[in-house]
Amino acid sequence: MLDVAEARALITTSLSDADLEDVIEREEAWLARRIGPLEGERVETFVTPDGDETLRLTRPAATVAVEDDGGDVTAYSLRPWSDVLPGSLDGASHSWNGDVRVGYTPADELEVKRALVTLVRLTVSETAYQSQAAGGYSAGVDYQALRVVRYQTWRTLLRPAGPTTTRLRSTIPFGGRSVGPVDVTAVLGS
Repeated sequence: MLDVAEARALITTSLSDADLEDVIEREEAWLARRIGPLEGERVETFVTPDGDETLRLTRPAATVAVEDDGGDVTAYSLRPWSDVLPGSLDGASHSWNGDVRVGYTPADELEVKRALVTLVRLTVSETAYQSQAAGGYSAGVDYQALRVVRYQTWRTLLRPAGPTTTRLRSTIPFGGRSVGPVDVTAVLGS
């Protein structure tokens, strides 16, 4: 998806073209294991026990092809971030009848390329040293921060997480005092 010329235009590195191509291929493979194929059409299958639920695709799409219980569906609504809702046929409401397959091609090529550039940049700037110093220059490497950047890079390509509940476990051993209510503030990514 990302070629050497595009990478060279955005990343400064002394790697040869062949070595840079290897880095790009490794990062593309790493990213594909997390979000699915980077290019081309894919199919997501949903089990719909209630019949009227919203189908939430993993990645954004401009168009979809919906197949419900083996037959094509023409009445559906495609909402922002590729939420697929059952539509209406001749004024009658429609609901999903069984397993629903949604075929689509993600509409996020530019975002995927941006993520690949970030991942390649991180990889070519990695060093085996905890810190470096030369003359008046010195720098330390925060490997935890690099892992966080890698995680955030691929997570931005997927559907933002919705509100969820989390069980907080007490550090007080059984039989201890209760700690009272705990306030938790969730910050959702954009």
